Amino acid sequence: MCLFGTTVIAQTQVQAIQQRASRTIFARAPDKALPIRESVYRPLPAALELAAEIWANLGIRGQAFSSLDQDLFPRKSELLRERQRCALVRVWQDKTAVFDHYLPKDLILKTHSLSQRLFPLSKSAINLIMSTFCRPGYTISTHSFRRTFAISLRKTLEKLQFTESDIRTVVIKRINKYVGWSTASVEYFKYCRDWVTYRDTPLLKIHPDVISFITNLAELKQSKQVKELIERRSKLKLSPI
Repeated sequence: MCLFGTTVIAQTQVQAIQQRASRTIFARAPDKALPIRESVYRPLPAALELAAEIWANLGIRGQAFSSLDQDLFPRKSELLRERQRCALVRVWQDKTAVFDHYLPKDLILKTHSLSQRLFPLSKSAINLIMSTFCRPGYTISTHSFRRTFAISLRKTLEKLQFTESDIRTVVIKRINKYVGWSTASVEYFKYCRDWVTYRDTPLLKIHPDVISFITNLAELKQSKQVKELIERRSKLKLSPI
């Protein structure tokens, strides 16, 4: 993600962001939460920069993000043996159960390379992350990262020439696997139903390894629909497939 790096900002800037955090309002319906624009981004301290990038690529709700437990991440030794570019992580849901999710390996490895434990984050740290993306008249909610993930993904799939039918009948199975939803879930479409509104609005980008995971149709059960889509994209020399 081009917006996220290892920038360390001055303490005065941190204090200014914290002041904005105290004024941030988070009440908004999940499917109406504002997606996060590139234009509102400001740098964060390095560790929180990484946390924000992880949130953007998990696409989970604020409650699940606040419960994220680093003990449920794969260990470094396991990641180095993992051949795929996205690894399985366990995410708490409503603090009562865990579900499987995926995340780019390099982001997980970065958490292990920090001198201090990153997750779980404090409430103030989460508010600090959120307030970084808020401006007067433009206030995100705890669902904005999930909305951004859904809309950015839908825009990327269009650029890769996946049709609406392709997404609804085939690609959705890979999306659901990545985010830990049931195979038949249509929850994703609730979060991106107005994606056309943001077609020309630059939003936070998704890690390329997430796109590769979701568009890896070879991992699906090879039904007639899947085979036809793979064959059609192969003939048109479209990638990834």
